[in-house]
Amino acid sequence: MQLHIKWDTGHMTINCEAFFPAPQNKLNVLLKTINLDWEHKDDILNQMMQFLKDLEQQTEAKKVEIKSEYSKEYQKMKDLEHLISDCRHPNGVPISKVEMKTAKADLKEQKKVVSGLEESFKRSSKIAQKARVNQEIIAQKM
Repeated sequence: MQLHIKWDTGHMTINCEAFFPAPQNKLNVLLKTINLDWEHKDDILNQMMQFLKDLEQQTEAKKVEIKSEYSKEYQKMKDLEHLISDCRHPNGVPISKVEMKTAKADLKEQKKVVSGLEESFKRSSKIAQKARVNQEIIAQKM
């Protein structure tokens, strides 16, 4: 989504996907610039609010997906850890050296997957929080 701002001495186009969520100081500068386009100010602010609401909803939905995937991947990781620590399959059969080696390699990869999901969840949480803060700032200026 792009916002087009025009005023007497110039114009500006903002790519919302790249700009938002924005730090408070950058958002305040943008709001001052939007005030220069007094004819379309309300339309631009409404578009910004709608984009931020959509962004927040998308990130919240992504967080729900990550939660469900995380539980599955975490369980796989714990199963591999238990398999390695016991040196036996769940049915009691001992693990061969080759199986132990592959299990350790699988565990290493599984830990990477789990930590990647944790980072994605944290990133999505931060984006959703910043989008909420941006919405509050814009609502105060409306």
